[in-house]
Amino acid sequence: MPGRVLRVGVPDGPLGEGRVVSVAPDQVEIAFLPSGTAPPRPLTDLLIALPRPRVLARIFEHVAALGVDRILITNAWKVEKSFFQSGLLSPAGWRPHLLHGLEQAGHTAVPEVFVFDRFKPFAEDRLDGILGAGTRLLAHPQAAGTLWAAPLDGGARAAVAVGPEGGWIPYEVDALTALGFSEVRVSDRVLRSETACIAALAQIEARRSGVSRRFEEE
Repeated sequence: MPGRVLRVGVPDGPLGEGRVVSVAPDQVEIAFLPSGTAPPRPLTDLLIALPRPRVLARIFEHVAALGVDRILITNAWKVEKSFFQSGLLSPAGWRPHLLHGLEQAGHTAVPEVFVFDRFKPFAEDRLDGILGAGTRLLAHPQAAGTLWAAPLDGGARAAVAVGPEGGWIPYEVDALTALGFSEVRVSDRVLRSETACIAALAQIEARRSGVSRRFEEE
């Protein structure tokens, strides 16, 4: 309806107000009034072993809503190799799902997505350079410490790695810990990769927002 005001945003740009100017059968014209500069990009990166395509589609939406800067998708021993044929592993495939997540969250920073179909060269040659400085956490159900208790500076970068269904194999765990990843439990339960991603990112976001400090004060 002309005159209606909507909350809108430009991908990787500012949020603002959109006023409907006209409505036609095949298009809607909106006048955009930005409310400021683009929101800051998140400080968290997600490393995930490639799950089933239908699960990956949901992960894209959930993690975009929760807030990640970069999504690094890698192969692993327990990943089905045919998954790499999925159309989701291209900008045309993943971008709509990321935008849906951002719409839900009311943010505009579109996560960058990297895909690596071989774990060994990715871990040995690329991962350290991509992540740079920051806290590195490896979700592992048998870890002694919890993510909630892991050292995490609210203003510093963090990366969390979530394995495939069935978990990382020892070689993969060793390769990641050699790069500074600390093993942490996301839950006392064994979680599917989709749930583990959500739980890990939610805990990191809570830590960044000071929830743990408020609990300690109480």
